[in-house]
Amino acid sequence: MIFRPSHHLVFALCLMLTAVAAGKDAPLRLPDHEAQQRFSDKLASAHGDVAVLEKLLDDDILAFQSLIEEGFVFRQKIAASAIELKAKSDAGRPLTGADLDSFNSGIGSGLEIARRVFAVVDTHANWRTVSAKELKKAGFSAPLPVPLQTKGTMLSLAGSLALYDTYRLEITALAENDKLRRILNGGDKGYKNKKNLLDDMTEEFLSISKRDRAAAELRYCEENQFATAACYGGQNTLRWLQQLIAQSPARDMLRGDIIPAPAVMAEHASARIGMIFGDIKGLGDESMSTVSLCFGNTVGLVEVRRGKLWKDAAVAARIKSVLRPGDILLEKTPFRLTDSFIPGHWGHVAVWIGTEAELKELGLWDDPVVKPYQTGIRAGKCIVEALRSGVTMNTVEHFMNIDDFGVLRRNPALDRDMLRHHILLALRQVGKAYDFNFDIETTDKIVCSELAYVVYTDMIWPTAKALDRYTISPDNVALKALNGGPFELVLFYHDGRPVNEKPLELMAELMNKNVSAAK
Repeated sequence: MIFRPSHHLVFALCLMLTAVAAGKDAPLRLPDHEAQQRFSDKLASAHGDVAVLEKLLDDDILAFQSLIEEGFVFRQKIAASAIELKAKSDAGRPLTGADLDSFNSGIGSGLEIARRVFAVVDTHANWRTVSAKELKKAGFSAPLPVPLQTKGTMLSLAGSLALYDTYRLEITALAENDKLRRILNGGDKGYKNKKNLLDDMTEEFLSISKRDRAAAELRYCEENQFATAACYGGQNTLRWLQQLIAQSPARDMLRGDIIPAPAVMAEHASARIGMIFGDIKGLGDESMSTVSLCFGNTVGLVEVRRGKLWKDAAVAARIKSVLRPGDILLEKTPFRLTDSFIPGHWGHVAVWIGTEAELKELGLWDDPVVKPYQTGIRAGKCIVEALRSGVTMNTVEHFMNIDDFGVLRRNPALDRDMLRHHILLALRQVGKAYDFNFDIETTDKIVCSELAYVVYTDMIWPTAKALDRYTISPDNVALKALNGGPFELVLFYHDGRPVNEKPLELMAELMNKNVSAAK
């Protein structure tokens, strides 16, 4: 599905990431006693075993990673939608009935995500302050290891920073349009949307007690970072949290590195007054540059540089000359935040369906499944891949923002009918939503490595179980090329360079797997 920004997404995330916008009937934040009880229940369920408690925390981090991925998608759409809405407003066009309906009806789903984010933030805020009495009651005979407390605190901090970052982006978007602010603050009984939502959002952001708690968490994590790294340094969960926190623009706000804390309060208090009275001149001059900044940081939260194969025309040409219909593509992007959380070496999987000429040779060009995509295929969009915005089709050039690249091909080759079947299966995935639960047993949503699972249905794929769901990782897919498996590695780039000598052995080494002689 090719992403086209929809207006209501701006507001869905605005409301999604605020604490009081839902009103008294549906609060977003957990009451303090409930957050404390959830944390106490987690302690009790470990029965005094630190190793069990560590596993429970890692499960929570894994679940939160899926949630924050959803937040990244919303944030990307916010930035794009803000620019689209400004252009519409500048052109003097009124909001349509469809715009207003999308705006008002899009609030509910955002609020539900917000409740999940705040539940994580508020529950895990208790790691830093857990008392000896609480631990004894839960069956622990000694204080918790500081690295464990720090990692739990990092989970709460990461959620808080994500909320602050999104608030900054939402205020920027709304600062550009008086009309939209009035609609947001006006409410709508027909959709059960409360009045003064924007004011409530600003009030939440300006909460000194909550900001002080997040700042205290940041100090605590930084004071104990070396001990924590020494204990958990090789773990994906810790590395992901470290990168999420380090790449947040709000981290400097909490530190006071940009402007002193009192000035921060004064600046945003002034902004709040301006919002309430419809006078936001102070924000207007910097608003679109801030949209650009936030959009950049949205990407920055995902990647900190470009891939080593990015815009290398010679490499792209070589790859296109090698690819054949049905090939599986593997990629590694160590500069992306999401890559650090994926187990193993490879981070992404895609399928090459073939060019117009190749599809004609297979007798598929005029197939009803192929016809909707003919224009894109002619434009070079021959790669099917599942991105956070959904399953879509892209060009080789678009795909090459990577460091490592591999091509897997069936060996022996499939017969014509089976190959046709697999290509059509790949195209049937286009338009599906991304599966943030990474569950291979769902069919309406899909994650990147599931493409191989649902396309190559004639084989048994290795899977793993996490959070009571069966998943398949990119390395699970690559395993099929090792030790005489049904795929062969026909092209391999590592760290931006072609691997011409013993590529299979190097790939196995990077995956920490043994490999027998290639067949």
